[in-house]
Amino acid sequence: MSTLYQSICHSDLVNDQKQKALHNVSRATPDEGDILRVLFDIPECQRFVGEILRGAYVRISDKGARYDDWKQLPTARSRPSSHSSVGDQYHVDGPLAHTILFGKFGIGTWVQLERHPIYDLVNLIGHGVDYVKYKIGGKNQGPYGSSAHSEKHSPLIINTKLGYFPIYDPENPAFKAARRNLKPEIKPFKFK
Repeated sequence: MSTLYQSICHSDLVNDQKQKALHNVSRATPDEGDILRVLFDIPECQRFVGEILRGAYVRISDKGARYDDWKQLPTARSRPSSHSSVGDQYHVDGPLAHTILFGKFGIGTWVQLERHPIYDLVNLIGHGVDYVKYKIGGKNQGPYGSSAHSEKHSPLIINTKLGYFPIYDPENPAFKAARRNLKPEIKPFKFK
């Protein structure tokens, strides 16, 4: 199991974006850090870390296990999006991933990192600009660049053989300790 920091170090992000991501690792919220760690711990995902951080649309053949787990996290909130999904879609926001949007498809979980969360007017406008860029250029706009791997064109397909161990475990002392002083209704960061 590699650390989130190591995964980013070994990614193909361009240097300035890599430095921004590495700076933000220590500021990551517990939920966003845990989601990214378990995502990048999938052996089939390791070579796509940079692409995922640039906003690639990812489909994981896991029978929806990650979706069922991640939606229970304390900071996960449902929200609509333009993506197809079986059931509600959720997001977890934070300074590292900005927005981790995820949902469920027929045989698994889909996930995409977005450049702008949707919680205030400034970021809503930023999200709108990202959508226009996607419509014009065909590339998803992620927190550390853009990716041609979209839902409709060349999504990353991850067929993992590994079992999944859930993050959400309210009885686990480590899970509780990492989230002890968090107030999910208050946004712990702002984007510029």
